[in-house]
Amino acid sequence: MLLIFWGAIALIGYSYLLYPALLGLLARFARARREPATEPGMIEPPAVACIIAAYNEQWHIEARIENLLKQTYRQDKLRIYVGCDGSKDRTAELIEAYHDDRVSAFAFEHNRGKASVLNDLVAAAEAPILVFTDAN
Repeated sequence: MLLIFWGAIALIGYSYLLYPALLGLLARFARARREPATEPGMIEPPAVACIIAAYNEQWHIEARIENLLKQTYRQDKLRIYVGCDGSKDRTAELIEAYHDDRVSAFAFEHNRGKASVLNDLVAAAEAPILVFTDAN
């Protein structure tokens, strides 16, 4: 019984103390082996594509796009893909009115469902990191 008690204490100690310490050491080792960037201390951020499927979102879509455009992420690495899924309101009109190169508008005439719109937007995106977000 004493062996089981100390074994359980050892497992708890491993999960809360030893395992995080090992991960920290491995992270430092991996960072040290990484090739240096073009400038010392500078790492090039990856491109990011924000994906939005919108249906009847005329009251929210402009504020959402503006919010994404104001992010502190490097502006040349950020793209926004907005798909209007056959909306009955002015959503398609509003997203097509954006004259920013970072915003790509896709207006689908018929409602096909959110999954279909997301699949088409993912196929159009070229960034290695995709961020899915709602319009509101």
